[in-house]
Amino acid sequence: MVLKLVSGNMEVSEENSAVFLAAVREALSNGKSSELKEMILEDSNKHFIQSLGWDLLSAVGSYLKEKANEVETNLDCVVILERIAQIGNPKELFIGLLEQLDTFLDSAVARLFFRPLQIVLQKFGPSKSLYLDQALEQLHACIQGIPLPQYEGLDEKQRRLLIQDEEYQRLEETCIDLVEFVAPFVFEVKEKISGIEEDNLIGKKEFRTTLKSRKEIEKYLLRLLEYPLAFLEVDYNTKERASFESGFCSCTRQIMSYLSDMQCSFSSLFRYVPGSSDHAEDTLEDDQQNSLSMLGISHLVYMVHTLGLSASRVPAIHSADYLLALHKIHVATLMKKTEEPALSKGLELLDHLVSQIDNLVLRSSLLLDDTYMKIPEALIHVMVGHSSEVLRKKAVGVLPVFINKFDWKGRYRLLTVLLSSAEHSGVKGLLIGLIKDNVHQSLQNDDKSNSWFLDSHLRTIFPTIFHLSNGSETDLLEESDMIIAALNFLRYMLLRDPRGTNRTAVWSVIGQLEQGYLSELVTGLELSRLHYKQREEELLDEKKRAKLAKEGDNLSVSVGGQEIGKMPFKQQMQVLTSAQFTFDLMQSLLGRVNEIISQR
Repeated sequence: MVLKLVSGNMEVSEENSAVFLAAVREALSNGKSSELKEMILEDSNKHFIQSLGWDLLSAVGSYLKEKANEVETNLDCVVILERIAQIGNPKELFIGLLEQLDTFLDSAVARLFFRPLQIVLQKFGPSKSLYLDQALEQLHACIQGIPLPQYEGLDEKQRRLLIQDEEYQRLEETCIDLVEFVAPFVFEVKEKISGIEEDNLIGKKEFRTTLKSRKEIEKYLLRLLEYPLAFLEVDYNTKERASFESGFCSCTRQIMSYLSDMQCSFSSLFRYVPGSSDHAEDTLEDDQQNSLSMLGISHLVYMVHTLGLSASRVPAIHSADYLLALHKIHVATLMKKTEEPALSKGLELLDHLVSQIDNLVLRSSLLLDDTYMKIPEALIHVMVGHSSEVLRKKAVGVLPVFINKFDWKGRYRLLTVLLSSAEHSGVKGLLIGLIKDNVHQSLQNDDKSNSWFLDSHLRTIFPTIFHLSNGSETDLLEESDMIIAALNFLRYMLLRDPRGTNRTAVWSVIGQLEQGYLSELVTGLELSRLHYKQREEELLDEKKRAKLAKEGDNLSVSVGGQEIGKMPFKQQMQVLTSAQFTFDLMQSLLGRVNEIISQR
């Protein structure tokens, strides 16, 4: 048997190397991985391993393609691969291992090559920084092919069950391995930086090499904070470490610890802007700076400020409004994502930052920065379009808090711009309600310098508030949120602001409102009531005909300008009844408004 021929001392020659390689392939083809392990571990064969490292890697890789699911075989191969990495030529093995990682990119087998690659990199010594970037990039690619868990539409119980999913567990195990991969390199950077600072050798080449390694590791860790960690729901026990933490939670904490150990400047990372290296504290090439993950940094900001992890790494000297100015780009980065976990982190970060700021502190001039304007626009986008009710409600809660942090002029500009661009009736209703709140505060405030929600400024936005898109033929049910908010606002001003003072200027335009908006609304309500009353009668007739023809009792109805799919008769009647209740509410408000006008 060929395996026995290589069990003793043999000189390294072309012929003997061929015999050795043939023995390896025969052992693998026969499924004798344990015997091959013994042969590889035999000290007398290390010279063959040194000369045949590339071929041995290829042979083991091919074998693993067929035996990927055999645990015992995989354990043997781990030992074999590590032995090859320890003895073989590092440059040759480095390329070979990257090839194997690329081959098994979408397979759990890729993890078997992590430790051998780590061993090979350590053998490079001081020159490892030349190889680290390429290795870490290939390693991160191994996790990008694993699908993320899908949280959309899942309740709390279903979300907890996700941890039992095979792909979820694979993602978690791979993430743990990828974080632990850099452990020895982090320790080395930590030791060298500490030693260099003590000996004051900052200008030496060794320091620059260490900084380069640190930057590559930092870049890699930030990419892990981006994918997969930014897109995962992780339960952190920030007050007291729980007896059990998920693997993802441990990964995140470990990344924060590694960044701290390497003395990475969190403040410098927070000031990082793509395309600029002005913030950098060490001299680095622009292309390196530009490769940092903005989403990873944004996730880091969330961890530090919202959860308080590694908060000691950030100076506690900055004002709350400065922190919002600094981190608004990170909020925007997270909120651009549609995935629920990333978007939720953005909302929580924004909520935390604005809650630290007193009302009326932010200057209106800040709105010249588009990012400040994009934040409320992003909140509205979540309110209207996101599938998660939890996130929609969260966005609704954060929007007024954000707006109230600005001075009167800033609030006015935000609300008028948002109202003029809003298309959803519910959003318009919310914004009109916020305008009403600011008018109320202004009327209570005797400060004459505040006129942004009074007199001419307020009068300017009346046409936007008291407006029916299609006159008396407007679909009132579709625009009911806006109409009800507008009538409430008008009723408030008429009651709170007497005709004699007229601080809101509402009495200056009341004649126009009566002839235009209010008159159109009266006509519109009459038409809408007739339409829905007629539709209710038609539905009853259709029900009778359907019953006689035995066609079943699923019909369709058009409400609010949209055709509702077939639904049970009882449910359709409830829809029509609800519409009538809405019209009753509008009629009641309209009647009260006309009553106040006539009395005053």
